Amino acid sequence: MFFLKKLFYISNLLILFLLLGLQNSLASSEIKNRCENIINKIESLTDIPKGLLLGIGKTEAGRVSAKKELIVWPWTVNHAGKSLFFDNKKQMSNYVLKHLLKGDKNLDVGCMQVNLKWHKHNFKKVSDMFSIEPNISYAASFLLQLKNTHNTWDEAIKHYHSSDPIKNIPYLKKVSYFWKKRDNKVMLLANNDKKKVLNPKKSSTNSIKSSQPYLFARIEKVNFFRKIFAQK
Repeated sequence: MFFLKKLFYISNLLILFLLLGLQNSLASSEIKNRCENIINKIESLTDIPKGLLLGIGKTEAGRVSAKKELIVWPWTVNHAGKSLFFDNKKQMSNYVLKHLLKGDKNLDVGCMQVNLKWHKHNFKKVSDMFSIEPNISYAASFLLQLKNTHNTWDEAIKHYHSSDPIKNIPYLKKVSYFWKKRDNKVMLLANNDKKKVLNPKKSSTNSIKSSQPYLFARIEKVNFFRKIFAQK
């Protein structure tokens, strides 16, 4: 009888883990579609070449998922060069508003990482910058404006990030990779078992992931881009 009870408990536990895994997978898929669906829709309604806006989104707010896909994460903040990935909009909003109250505007927010210092005045209220559709719509209009000013898409991409060639040329290379190849799968970048992507020592990876999840996500993104350019 004890054995049957224990078996029943273990079976229920396994079912619970499977359900949680499925729920997390569906949540990641839903979040992935939140930014990408709007990006694809806006691209289809404008003169922006297919895949370009998505390429910028992946470069700006790309987060590597458990399935080794680079997802445009909507609840992303870059604070003075440090990328932070939040679980939901409320967490992101609280963080940004707290720093705004201190007078700190060196923050990029959302799917397209729109900068508060330079672009906040173009929104009716700051909270609009946190919402997916206004964030992407504004980024698209800004990109089109840059294209009209600088004549080519390459120049528009560079100036979306910075007017400094030291910063904007590497940025163009990153965006161009996603624009032209449009490949979400990290593991497909290297069709080679000897060189696995994002494969630091397990012990240190798990330690960073558990103690500093935001930093871990940042490290994953940096390693992701390192792998891309190491193959060129």
